[in-house]
Formats: sequence, C-alpha cells, structure tokens
Amino acid sequence: MAQVSNQTEFLAAISAPDTQLQVTANFSLDSQATINYTPTLSSLWSVRFITPVASSFGSLIQVTNGGTLTLVYI
Repeated sequence: MAQVSNQTEFLAAISAPDTQLQVTANFSLDSQATINYTPTLSSLWSVRFITPVASSFGSLIQVTNGGTLTLVYI
C-alpha cells in the first residue's frame, strides 16, 4: 500500500502502479491524472480531499483502458 499526501507521491503511486493508495492528507493536482488500471484510493480515519489547483482542465482523474477507480472516504 502506497501512502500519498501530495501530488508527487500520488503520481508516483499511480505510475507504479500500486493498487492500494492511502491518502493521508488533503492535496491538490495541477493537471489531470490518468489511471488505466484498477486502484482503490482510501483514507482510514477521516474524509480527505483531492482538489484541482485551477478549473482549467476537465476531470480531476481520468480512468481509461477498462480501468476502474474505487474511492473510500475521498
């Protein structure tokens, strides 16, 4: 399980690709992230937020190539 608390860690984890990502802090993305596999993003104790830096791109996370994304407390 990869623990992510910022954009750099998040992008590294989805590039690995790690199937279990635990979000440990709120953070922002400055561009759209693409996921093409089946990960779970979760937070253990409280709701965490991943927000866009600007509204200049469409979806915050694009899921492609038959991937699916499960969110737990995100």
